[in-house]
Amino acid sequence: RHDPATSKQLAWAKQADESTVMKNQDLRKRYLETKGDGMLAEEIERAKMLLERDERKRQKKLARKQSKIKSSTEVTATEDVSQKVELLGTSEKAKDACNTTVKKETDPGSKKELSAKEQRKQNKKLRKRYQTTNGLGMTEEE
Repeated sequence: RHDPATSKQLAWAKQADESTVMKNQDLRKRYLETKGDGMLAEEIERAKMLLERDERKRQKKLARKQSKIKSSTEVTATEDVSQKVELLGTSEKAKDACNTTVKKETDPGSKKELSAKEQRKQNKKLRKRYQTTNGLGMTEEE
């Protein structure tokens, strides 16, 4: 059982109340409209910091969105390979079609260090691709 007397107490940051949120929005708006004219130095500094934080958040969301798009296109490309194999059979044409699709979806120049979770996801995708294509169009490294 959990004993509050012996467990470590975590101190979470205090959340901004509604008045602080409104004040921050006003600072952003005033700074963007006037570029700091008529504002105190502290207000200008706070407004710049808020805008920089907003931009970092925007970039992070964009990167996450692009990552999701990239992973969904890889799955789509894998499905395309399996559809080509079904349509063309196991002839040389099927192998060529698979090879061209594989080259588009994998970039050998981008060998980067993957986290354990990313590695598991990649391995799962490769196993699924192997099952659907019977290994056609896959290299030995894959």
